Amino acid sequence: MKDDIFDIIIIGGGAAGLASAISAKKTAPQKSVLVIEQNPLSGKKLSRTGNGRCNFTNKDLSIEHYHSSDIKSAEEIIRSFTLEASLKFFSEAGIVPYERNGCFYPYSGEAKSFRDVLFLNAKESGVIFSFEEKVVSLEKEGTHFRVYTKTGAHLADNIILSTGGLAAPDTGASGDGYEILSSLGLSVKKPLPALSPLQCEGGFSEDFAGIRVYGRINVACNGAVVATDFGELQFNKGNISGIPVLNVSSAAVRLFDEGERVRLDLNLLPEGFDPSVFLSDLKYDVRIKDALLSILNYKMIPYFLKKAGISLSDRLSDLSKKKLSLLFDILSCFSLDMTGFSGYEKAQTNSGGLSLSSIDPHTMELHNVPGVFVTGELLDCDGICGGYNLHFAFATGRLAGLSAAGGLNA
Repeated sequence: MKDDIFDIIIIGGGAAGLASAISAKKTAPQKSVLVIEQNPLSGKKLSRTGNGRCNFTNKDLSIEHYHSSDIKSAEEIIRSFTLEASLKFFSEAGIVPYERNGCFYPYSGEAKSFRDVLFLNAKESGVIFSFEEKVVSLEKEGTHFRVYTKTGAHLADNIILSTGGLAAPDTGASGDGYEILSSLGLSVKKPLPALSPLQCEGGFSEDFAGIRVYGRINVACNGAVVATDFGELQFNKGNISGIPVLNVSSAAVRLFDEGERVRLDLNLLPEGFDPSVFLSDLKYDVRIKDALLSILNYKMIPYFLKKAGISLSDRLSDLSKKKLSLLFDILSCFSLDMTGFSGYEKAQTNSGGLSLSSIDPHTMELHNVPGVFVTGELLDCDGICGGYNLHFAFATGRLAGLSAAGGLNA
């Protein structure tokens, strides 16, 4: 460090911040790197990801798993950090991975140990950490940048913004990075919860609370299906959740927030299910409620029979083809009106943020403010479940660290 001016200051010590720090020091060990973190330790949110197991990347990194208003730039960023490059990066940091269903986790099975390894890697390489220091503003001062905190100020040649978004506020997420971007004269797309449960209060029986079923969810708006996914759906009191719901929530929440009427259509029947074949295979004149036991949770059967105007005691021979057709139509398209969405305390990430068109996707540097790099959740790009959001955080952090240290221009 010369004249108390750091070569690089990284604001935020989460996933993207740690990747930036490690990459910068690996590129230019002689350069001074300071990470300013408002929490008492780095990676607080990172240590809880993946239900505490840390799904950090995925075998299938196709861009279809991401949402962004500038999907071309998002794809360029993802392509810069292939699966092979990702596994090499973490292997060199000391992470031993294991794969399950295409998802990669640390072999320890602990997100906390994953965080610890990355932090120690950065610290041992000479990165300086300043904990419990909250950044309040950023200003350009001559050829340098001055970072003001609640306890002082620091000067740097380059700044990497890695403050994260608004999801999981109990980890310190507060959206400070968006305010810094706004102070630099940049426009930020309204952040909204993503990977979040969807509210549909009064749309189904209270008896459904706690039930998990396999099915497909379609998000419908203005007569078109705008998002769809299949898997285990979970009914809760007043909302629905489960990985498929989380995966479509980014689109659903954005449309609902814009004032659109959003409908959630659930197909509770198996994929490719043919009711006529199912019914013809039944050799006995059973009660319809018993025939449905292999398809539906028993607590759901009375509700759907009532919706179709069928009695619990009715046998198959009592029912017309029209009645049976109505029942299976209801089960294949159980429509719920979306009435709201959960807050950031239940969201795993957020959509919105700074448009990728504001940065160079090859370096993460702002077009209008050279020397400032932006990473992770601050950017308008969010992914579905499966390690995609962490992969994006690490990809952007790595690029920012390499670029700020001069590695991409060397």
